[in-house]
Formats: sequence, structure tokens, C-alpha cells
Amino acid sequence: MLSWLQILHGHQKWPSTVIAWLTHGNEPVGKHVIDALAQDLNIRNGQFTGTLYLLEVNQEWHKRSVRSIDTDMNRSFSGEWTGYEATRAREIINYFSDKHIDYVFDF
Repeated sequence: MLSWLQILHGHQKWPSTVIAWLTHGNEPVGKHVIDALAQDLNIRNGQFTGTLYLLEVNQEWHKRSVRSIDTDMNRSFSGEWTGYEATRAREIINYFSDKHIDYVFDF
């Protein structure tokens, strides 16, 4: 299991959606959007369709209030596996590699 991943299950398995935030630690608005979304969905008690993977890409960046540590996270999914962001990118790819994902949103 990935460190900070919350999975919410609706009354059907599909569509499967990943909602990611804090891809860059100095872009906190996504955290506010996700907090509100998660609260709303929890209040609805599973009365939604699909599976939601709520993924905080990296808490460490947010704690430090920095955009990145070694490289830009968006460029770390290319397969050049060096540095802190590349390690996190590999964890994310490995976790989702055997799952069917219909949509991905990055806030």
C-alpha cells in the first residue's frame, strides 16, 4: 500500500478514478479540494458510483513547503530512476500497474 492513499468504494466498482494532489509541495490548493470531497463522500456513506483512490503524492514536500527535493515530480515518471521524486514515482507506478484506472485527476 502506498503511503498516503485513501480508497473509497461506491456502490459499483467502476469507474475507477485516481485523484492526486500535492504533486508539488508548494501547491496546496488540491489538499483543500480533496479534504472537502472526502468529507462529502464520507457523509454520503458510499452513495456514489465507482472507486476513488485519493492519493497525496508527497506529504514531505508539503511539510517543507517546497516544490520538489531533487527533480520536478512530473518528469520523474519517465523511467530515469534517480532521486527522491523518482523513488516516489516508482512506488506509485508499481501500486497502480495492476489496476484498471478509468480517470486520473491531479490537483
